[in-house]
Amino acid sequence: MTGGGGWVLRVGLGHHRPAPGRSYHGMVYLFPPGSTTPTLGRTEVPPGLPLWYLTRADRTLQDLRRRGERLPPDRRYLKAWARAVRPLEVNIEVSDLGTVLQARYRIPEGIWLLGRFEQEAKGEEPVREERLWCVRDPPPAGFEMALGAVRFHMHVERQGQEEEA
Repeated sequence: MTGGGGWVLRVGLGHHRPAPGRSYHGMVYLFPPGSTTPTLGRTEVPPGLPLWYLTRADRTLQDLRRRGERLPPDRRYLKAWARAVRPLEVNIEVSDLGTVLQARYRIPEGIWLLGRFEQEAKGEEPVREERLWCVRDPPPAGFEMALGAVRFHMHVERQGQEEEA
C-alpha cells in the first residue's frame, strides 16, 4: 500500500560526557529500494550509503565519517533513490564533550535503512546493536539504544505526522 506525502526519518545521536576510554558511533546507512533484503554480513562498515554523506552542511559532518565507508566521488554520481533523500533539518554540535546530532530527512518509500549504534572500549568486546528495515506501510517501529549517558534513536513516520507528534 502506498500513500501520498512520503516518509520522514528522524535521527538523534547524543554524546553527553562519554566515559573515559570509550567511544561511540551511531549511523544510518541507506540501501536502494528493491524486493530483496540487503546482505550485510558482519562487516565493520556496511556497504550502504551513510546518511551523513547526503546531508548538506558544513565540514563538521566529516567528523562522523567512519574509516572504510565507501562513497561516490560526489553527489552527481548518486542514483535517483539516493538523490530523493532530502535533509529537512540538521542540527549538529561537535565538541570535546562529544557529538550531538538531531536531524530529519524526507526519504522515498521502499528504501532500506540500517540503524547501527556501537560502543567500543579498549580491552572489551565492542557492543553493537543494529536494526534493518524497509520503509513502507505499516511504518516500522522506532529504534532506540542507550549506553550509559549516550543515546541513539531513529524513527520513521508518514510525512505530515511529524507536525502532529
